[in-house]
Amino acid sequence: MPSNIPAPANVLNWQDADSFDFAIVLCSLLLGVGYDAYVVYGTAPKEITTKDESLMDCPFDLSYEKHSVEPDPLVDEDEEKTAKKKIT
Repeated sequence: MPSNIPAPANVLNWQDADSFDFAIVLCSLLLGVGYDAYVVYGTAPKEITTKDESLMDCPFDLSYEKHSVEPDPLVDEDEEKTAKKKIT
């Protein structure tokens, strides 16, 4: 972690900095156009950095139930009869 952080405009003027300074420049640009950006310094487990979610439980209900098909209120009975005649 650097003891002093130069302003992003200075880093661009100098065109010489370390990776931390360029990360701050990128973060500043992303914040300027509306992204939610952060500079993070440290370590993380491989599962976090690779977004490995293979061991997570699925948050959705996977049970299948037969759903009853309700008639469409916008379709008339005579339209249904003509559609069935065309199919057969």
